[in-house]
Amino acid sequence: MGLRSLSHLQCLIRELCPHWRNISIKTCGKYLGFVVGPGAADSSWDKPLQKYLDRSRQWSSLKLGLFLNSQCYKIFVVSVLSYIMQLADDPRELSEQYAKALRLLAPGPGNWITTSDAAHLEKFYSFPGSFPDPQWLSLACKLRVISEVASDCKQKADELEKAHVTFRCRPFPEWHKRCYFNILANCAAKLSHVGITALSVARKVEELEHARSFQSVAVDLITERFGKPYFPNARIRQKLVSWRLYGIPAHLENRILRNFALLRRWCHPRILTVYFRSIWGGWVTDERMKSLIAKTGGKCRSCVLGCGYEQDMVEHYGRCRVYWEFLSQPLGTGLGLSVALRSGETFLWLSENSDEDKVRLALGMYALYRTVQTLRHAEGNAQLDCKKLMKIWIKKAAQRSKASALLQY
Repeated sequence: MGLRSLSHLQCLIRELCPHWRNISIKTCGKYLGFVVGPGAADSSWDKPLQKYLDRSRQWSSLKLGLFLNSQCYKIFVVSVLSYIMQLADDPRELSEQYAKALRLLAPGPGNWITTSDAAHLEKFYSFPGSFPDPQWLSLACKLRVISEVASDCKQKADELEKAHVTFRCRPFPEWHKRCYFNILANCAAKLSHVGITALSVARKVEELEHARSFQSVAVDLITERFGKPYFPNARIRQKLVSWRLYGIPAHLENRILRNFALLRRWCHPRILTVYFRSIWGGWVTDERMKSLIAKTGGKCRSCVLGCGYEQDMVEHYGRCRVYWEFLSQPLGTGLGLSVALRSGETFLWLSENSDEDKVRLALGMYALYRTVQTLRHAEGNAQLDCKKLMKIWIKKAAQRSKASALLQY
């Protein structure tokens, strides 16, 4: 029904029933949170998507870090979409909104992390959580509805199709094609094509040693079948180019993956985050932000630790003389590490070190990261002692973790 037809109907009502002259006439309306009617289109998604971005901004403003943001994303952010996902087809802008939310919750230099990286943090990089893609959650929600409520969705959809064949002049055929039974039946057919059904997911849940919900297992299976192939070794190799490291690339990549698993056992997730940022180029430095600085007419600063190096960049801080002097000082004033070679390989724990030394280097990396960011944002160019700052952040890095046993402060 077009606007012209609506205006004609409005005039007819005013003529036949003047008392109803101000009645509102629309082609759609909201019922139980869903917008229904011939003119509904994707209107059901308007408010949930806006709320999705609003919550991303709210949690981002708290500056909780990548780990806590990943936890909040699952519980408080993407969950606002799960109700509509049960019965409505995904809008075209869903992937775009997911990318916007990720930029808010994983802030840093431009394009430092991709949506694929964020979705695989838990699977490949030993993080306690990740940022799952909502398009796979949407399919899992519909499969859960099929399993628990609408197991006869295919039958109902076929009945509606027969009704269209029988009554060819029936109005609003496009609206009826978007009915919820059709949406669920199409979802079931799409998933069954790759071997995923409500029954197969239920069996998978029963086989697991630890209890998990039907929907979470469905998300994992759907992501595995429909998600783009992700190769962590290739991503690490790409990110290591700027470090100009010595060694066989495949060996370096495998060592880094083992280092992530080591950190998961010894340290708080904040240390994992800093290690990931260091490799992925997620440090906010003038070298990474130089295009923005150039636009504003600013000037790139030199090493904020005061060693005299002319560039503010993470590849330098990993080899900075001031940082390595701190590492070699005895426990209590430094980390007590006897490092023979000041190199990027040692900074990223790719040399032949014991697990304990790697954990100490991880604590040092966290302290270095926080110290650099503190000095970069010090008001009025305040003169702060970088080694004292690193000592403070070392204590913070080891708090409430197994790594605290390696420090004797």
